[in-house]
Amino acid sequence: MLLLSPALAATLAVLPLDGRGVTAEAADEATELLRDALAADGRFDVPRGTAIGTALAVGHETELRHAREKAAAGRALLTKGDARGALTALEEAVSLHIPTGSAWSRRSELADVAWAMADAHIRLGDSQAAREDLMALAQLWPGYTRSRAQTKGAAAKMSAEIELGAAKAPWEPPGEGQVAALFAALGSDHLLFGALDEGGTLRLSLYDGDGDVENLSTTVTLPVDALSDEWTNLASEVAQLAGGRRRAPTGAATEAADDELEEVDLDGPSVIRPATPAQAPRPVKIREGGGGLRYDQGPITSKWWFWLAMVGVVGGGTTAAIVAAQPAEVVTTYEAPVWSVTVVPP
Repeated sequence: MLLLSPALAATLAVLPLDGRGVTAEAADEATELLRDALAADGRFDVPRGTAIGTALAVGHETELRHAREKAAAGRALLTKGDARGALTALEEAVSLHIPTGSAWSRRSELADVAWAMADAHIRLGDSQAAREDLMALAQLWPGYTRSRAQTKGAAAKMSAEIELGAAKAPWEPPGEGQVAALFAALGSDHLLFGALDEGGTLRLSLYDGDGDVENLSTTVTLPVDALSDEWTNLASEVAQLAGGRRRAPTGAATEAADDELEEVDLDGPSVIRPATPAQAPRPVKIREGGGGLRYDQGPITSKWWFWLAMVGVVGGGTTAAIVAAQPAEVVTTYEAPVWSVTVVPP
């Protein structure tokens, strides 16, 4: 696992912030400033983005290599004028990226593929499919058209219109299944997700491994400033919210636990099995094997962007309707067994 330090310090992984009306570069810079401030605070180990990307790809290095090869081949075919061949290669590239965590750690690569796919669809006369590609791109990499200086052509015009709508879409944290899969892959004590909008409002959601979540909102100065005290103050607030919530090592016995057992009233309800049965864990749509943890997927459909569910930021009724219209995803559901012990007085 990625985030276990020799000192066994609690770890806090900051996932890339989403942009809402700001460019992806601005959101990425804010992500790095937040990581730096948290690391300087000293209460948690804060892994760098490269470490997160490496950890998410563990066991899927072959898929990542082939994904990059397919993406390069697709762009080459597009340059030669073979839009249909390019589309096939690009779709394969996205499907290979799915299990590698690229939607979290290699967003720029997926954005390049999405743009190329939109271009291929436009050349083939399928403007609706191109729009769907660009909708996913606007969620994944806001401001892509401006940041890559691609300001001409039908795709650029369509993308600019879509980005205006995406900037107004409310930000939602990722779903429970995605959070659980990221915890399993990263081995972190805490995960931090968030979004930065064009007004400088930063919304954050802090998760721990027990399913608890803390939400906070603050305003930072734009353009982001590495010297600003507001990042130090924000990091301190996040660290305080996460403080004291580190999970104990599995099987560890503590004096406090021993003291509690000595005070058990055998005539009353057992403290080992609560009087009210604990709620069973929610099923997580993952499967184990193949060297790592991955989402279990059914046959690849003709639409590529179902991978965007990994990001958990699909917003707006149009996109939701498009996703809902796709064939049902085939998944393998794993649910850990629930154990209980009953104390019976002699």
